[in-house]
Amino acid sequence: MEQSIRYLIEQDQAAQAALRENQQRRQQMADEMAKIREDMQKENSERAQERVDQIERQSKAEYEQELARLHTSFEAALGDLKQNYESHREEWIKTIVQRCLDDSAALAADSDSK
Repeated sequence: MEQSIRYLIEQDQAAQAALRENQQRRQQMADEMAKIREDMQKENSERAQERVDQIERQSKAEYEQELARLHTSFEAALGDLKQNYESHREEWIKTIVQRCLDDSAALAADSDSK
């Protein structure tokens, strides 16, 4: 009987040791999975940030190119405007002065008739 009890105690101790070992392995696996998950999240976050940075650089380059194109376009338009002004300046001044004189004469004629 004592031998049976000793056998049961040994079997119980062996089962408890196996259970502890399995629990330790399960905890190690859970820790490894958590570490892998953390590493994957970090890697994904880094890749996402790299992509965001790349898009920002590309957008900035496109913005700078568009800004340069608009600047060139506006400079050309301003040059055309200046050239147009210079070529018609005397004509426009004469027209403005003549209209002022005509309006002044018309006002004077109106005031005389009243």
